[in-house]
Amino acid sequence: MKTIPIRDDYEALCPASPHDLGFEEESWWPGQRQSIGRVITAYLEGNDTVLLNAPPGSGKTLVAAAVGRIMRLRTTTMTHTLQLQDQYLRTATWARTLKGKSNYPCGLPERDGATKVRLALRRSDVLTVEDCDEYMGCTNPWKRGCPYFAAIGEAADCDSVILNYSYATRIAGIPYMRRGVCEDDTDDAIANPFLRELAVLDEGHLANDAIVDAYALEFWRGTLARAKLTMPTSTDPTDWQAWAREVGTVEVADKSDIVLVSRVRGLNDRLRALEKIEPSEWIVRREEKVTKVQPIWARAVTRRFLDKFPKLLIMSATLGNPDLLVSKLGLESHEPTYVDVPSTFPLVNRPIFYWPVVKLSSKSEEGDYAAIASAIQFIADQPNLAERKGIIHTGSYKLVRRLAPYLREDSRFLLHEEAVTREALVSLFTKEDVSICDKGRACILPGQLPMSAASPVASSMDVARAEEEGHRSVMQADGFGKSEGTEDVELHCHDVGYPWIIVTPSLSTGFDLPYRVGWQAVAKVPFADLGDSLVKARRDFELPADPRFGKRSYDDDAINQIIQASGRAVRAPDDSGVTYILDGNFWGLYKRAYTPGYFQEAITWVN
Repeated sequence: MKTIPIRDDYEALCPASPHDLGFEEESWWPGQRQSIGRVITAYLEGNDTVLLNAPPGSGKTLVAAAVGRIMRLRTTTMTHTLQLQDQYLRTATWARTLKGKSNYPCGLPERDGATKVRLALRRSDVLTVEDCDEYMGCTNPWKRGCPYFAAIGEAADCDSVILNYSYATRIAGIPYMRRGVCEDDTDDAIANPFLRELAVLDEGHLANDAIVDAYALEFWRGTLARAKLTMPTSTDPTDWQAWAREVGTVEVADKSDIVLVSRVRGLNDRLRALEKIEPSEWIVRREEKVTKVQPIWARAVTRRFLDKFPKLLIMSATLGNPDLLVSKLGLESHEPTYVDVPSTFPLVNRPIFYWPVVKLSSKSEEGDYAAIASAIQFIADQPNLAERKGIIHTGSYKLVRRLAPYLREDSRFLLHEEAVTREALVSLFTKEDVSICDKGRACILPGQLPMSAASPVASSMDVARAEEEGHRSVMQADGFGKSEGTEDVELHCHDVGYPWIIVTPSLSTGFDLPYRVGWQAVAKVPFADLGDSLVKARRDFELPADPRFGKRSYDDDAINQIIQASGRAVRAPDDSGVTYILDGNFWGLYKRAYTPGYFQEAITWVN
């Protein structure tokens, strides 16, 4: 793969200050002008796809925004999390973001059919634009002041728009869109304004999974039963494709059943899509209520999505092996160019210590988990770390629960249960009072196991006892100690004067909090679960030119998560934090997988 080297004259392609491009920042971080110049050089030399591998905290957001600004390219940026979307908006203040219809309230919720829809959906709150479109057949949204179509018009006029991967993949197949700014009854249809000259794929190491998830075809058992259809018992995509062709178009006799009409409309769309797949690159995954037919790799749908953008900038701190990523995304014909950015952060500020305590696996015994927990406790008690916030990266909720009995005596440790959102955990690093949660299924007390699904709620007595005993958080569920009119479950945090240590599988990527994380430990190498049919299909996947493609990708994904995790502690040139890797399986993985230079130079093996 072609690479763009470091050269002093590349900086001349970039203004002396971000302010010159309209950014609020007064000065560039070290290395940013060089990175911008190298990416622009790649495009000027005729390359249409650039892979930018840059260390955590190196300012990739500003680099990508500056490239589009300097080259005067209308840009569609795709991100993986809400935090990253907000981060882009803080950097490029002129940009606009656009979300799915369900994120916008219907401007006229009481119009014809609204009451009927609420009853059918068993919903009492304001209907969304998605409800309006699906169930009420709104025919003139721009004249009615629809906020979603107004947002489309505003974003269409902006040179830079920020979308999440899921929404971007959905709109990529739409040739025309309505702007939502017409004052008369004419159809203000325009060519899709988001298939732009440059697509930026942020957190590019996650792009493959995001695209695969977005193109998954879901067949719900309840909908099929109501439509009087029986799904195939086979897990062979070829059989499902034949079934789709046999079923044809499903009709609904009772048009007054608006919910079924809408669901069958979606079912017909998925049946048509299923007819067009290449079965050898897809997989069937059965769950309790739904069966998914989805691509094994994003390469199966590249022509429908990434090929529609003239230029691509794929960037991450952990792109991994660039050749593997190109194959996953199906971009071999693009002949991408690789830009590898060295770290400008002082090495002394970002050490990574490999301490092989024990090798964890599915066969590990209690003594192994006790040894890992003992090492974590030892690190947490070090004088230079005891007063700093920390993260224990577990790779799974199962490991959180296995470590819990050994950490429960120390009230600094907060054990993450699935019911608590990622946003809530991030908030714990920035403020003491948090009320962000999306499910009322669990109670969290630092140093104690979360309540199980069999005891899914926390009472006001639990809250009082937690405060009295010095615990720092508890999550309340509906009907227990809530103020009247409060519908959201809350995660209450009580400051007791010492820092959080969060034990979680969810904070290894996608958040940027400089000066907040003092230390972290990777408790287990996060190999994907081979009990998952998609993971196994990927591990066993072979390419004609690379029979070991699947096995190499399996290792690549695991090492990338560790590299991403190591970058959470140091997010600015004068920030500092230490990372420990405790699983003895790491070294073998490190020797056989690709790692960037900035990661290699930071590692020290300790006893």
